[in-house]
Amino acid sequence: MALPVPDLDDRTYADLVQEGVDLIPRYARRWTNHNAADPGITFLELFAYFTEIYLYRLDRVSDATKAKFLKLLTGKTPSYQTHEELEGKIRESVLELRRPFRAITGDDFERLAYEASGRISMSRAVQRAQCFPRWNLTAATEEDRKRDQPGHISILFVPQNPWADEETVQAITRRIKKYLEPRRLLTSKVHIVGPRYLDLGLRISVELLPGSSRSEVIKTIKGELERFFDPLRGGAQESGWPFGRSVYVSDVYRRLEAINGVDHVTGVKFEVDDHARLRRNELGEIVEAELRAEELVRVRVADIRVEHSV
Repeated sequence: MALPVPDLDDRTYADLVQEGVDLIPRYARRWTNHNAADPGITFLELFAYFTEIYLYRLDRVSDATKAKFLKLLTGKTPSYQTHEELEGKIRESVLELRRPFRAITGDDFERLAYEASGRISMSRAVQRAQCFPRWNLTAATEEDRKRDQPGHISILFVPQNPWADEETVQAITRRIKKYLEPRRLLTSKVHIVGPRYLDLGLRISVELLPGSSRSEVIKTIKGELERFFDPLRGGAQESGWPFGRSVYVSDVYRRLEAINGVDHVTGVKFEVDDHARLRRNELGEIVEAELRAEELVRVRVADIRVEHSV
């Protein structure tokens, strides 16, 4: 047995008039004459009268009228046999309208990139997406990529396997681009690019606490550094290394000195192909490997030197 549909609004004419009078002191303190002879009260009563009429009609909309409204929403005449079936179609249509379709803001583009990946096999699913408005990350030169270009939007994604081959990355790129094409604004130009990495080699020297296992500590160091700089589960929040967040020597020191068995760190060296990415302090020591705004880091532990403290 279907439950009776409740009244959507059961206020009467008297309720509406009283509610209006009660609101007068809040919005018009100088209006102190609330008698029926006051012209303002006359208007208030008139509005209450028409409001009550519309409230009366609110619960008395026929199925035929609802079907016409539904046709306006969907563009086609709904087919239904019962009142409940029509109500279900209306509910589905309203929920679909609430679901954002058009890509306008950066958040919209990122959300739609995730949606597009949901239609691809899990091995290719997008795990992270970042929008770069007014950038064209497919441009040939670094200067053109970073130049302010109104109307251009770049979406950078990281697949479930951050180290996926080029074929997989291109498949995801094509799928997202196709999915966004009917959803973008007519004047916008959307560019989809896969993950970009700075390859960073690490050479580490540590001294161990007495009794610590050399092999176990080396294994732990490698695992901890790979996890900390991981594109999907790294960083301080463990939600992936942030895009464009440079790597500092102090980051490595903190991670190493928190490992059981490590007494202290005696040295950390960075190795990159582009030496211009390395920043030094006043003493000439390397303190930072600089990442571009759209980059992540791919760490390789090149060497670990371990000595036991005396």
